[in-house]
Order: sequence, then C-alpha cells, then structure tokens
Amino acid sequence: MKQQQFFISEPEGELKCLISRHKRARYFRMTLRPDGWFRVTVPFSVSKISWQGFICQRKDWMKNRMAELQEKQNKHPDIWIADPEHYKRHKETARQVITERLCWWNDHYRFSYGRVAIRSTFTRWGSCSSDGNLNFNYKIIFLPSELRDYVIVHELCHLKELNHSERFWQLVAETIPDYRRIRHRLREEFR
Repeated sequence: MKQQQFFISEPEGELKCLISRHKRARYFRMTLRPDGWFRVTVPFSVSKISWQGFICQRKDWMKNRMAELQEKQNKHPDIWIADPEHYKRHKETARQVITERLCWWNDHYRFSYGRVAIRSTFTRWGSCSSDGNLNFNYKIIFLPSELRDYVIVHELCHLKELNHSERFWQLVAETIPDYRRIRHRLREEFR
C-alpha cells in the first residue's frame, strides 16, 4: 500500500487528503477522519490525474463534512479530539471504567474472554477478535452511559456470535432491549 498527501487550498481553509492506493480496490472511496484528514482510497492502477479529479469534484461535499466535523467537535470535544496526549491522559481511566462495566454485563452472559485492550482509533468504538480478545476505543468513556454500555455489550456478544446475525442481536437484546434506538443514536450523534 502506497500513501501520499494531497492538499486543496480553499477560502475556508485547507482540505487535507491522505491517498492510499490498494491493489484490491475497485472504486474510489473517501472518508473524513476525526483529525480533519480525508482518507481517499483509490485503485492501484488509477493515474494521479484521475484521483486528483475525483477529489476536486467533491470539494463541496468535503467542505460540508468539515463543517459537520467542526460542529461535532464543538458539541463533544472529548470525543472528536485527535491528540495523542489526550489518549495518554485518559487511557487508564478508560481501562478502569470499561473493565468495571464489562464485568457488570458479563455477570449476565458468563462469556470468557482474553485480553482487553484500550486503544485510540479513528473508526471504531470497539472490536472483538476471533481468539476472544476485546478492543475498545478509550473515547467511549466520554459517551453517554447508555451508549457506552451498548458498545461494551455489543463487543461482549461477539464472543458468542462473531457476526451480526439474528442470533447476535437476540443476545444483545437480552440486556439492552432498545438496542436499535441506541445504535441509531450512536450513529447519528457520534459518527
């Protein structure tokens, strides 16, 4: 995978792009990271002129996403900050809170799990590996408690069902019956 940076100067500020070329990519894909960089995935064989054209055609969309990000940062600064020092400051508190809530919810499920890792990630609140390790974004401690608990239960249930099948959602519903509303809120307010 080859990466390079690309910048567009606009009156509102600079649009910063990180270009990732992938051999398996078939389409262009653009996402905005919490640190204000647009990640642009392009097929490996696409020319520089083509991906620059793709980006330039989406300047208005990019400016709108930046405005939305700024609004989210103003509303929930601890969640949208992208600062390594912030992570260092809050990592152990996050570990303590997450471990406590994990034990609380696992009193119901009684699942066994391996390592619990606290990370600083851009795109995920949590994940569960096939060998039973749980990973959580330290920023879930800044979510409202019902959203934080939903993330923890979601990953806990992946220990039994490593998918999003009906059986998985039935497991989640055992302790969080209104998970649909909570999941929608998490996506709308904090993505």
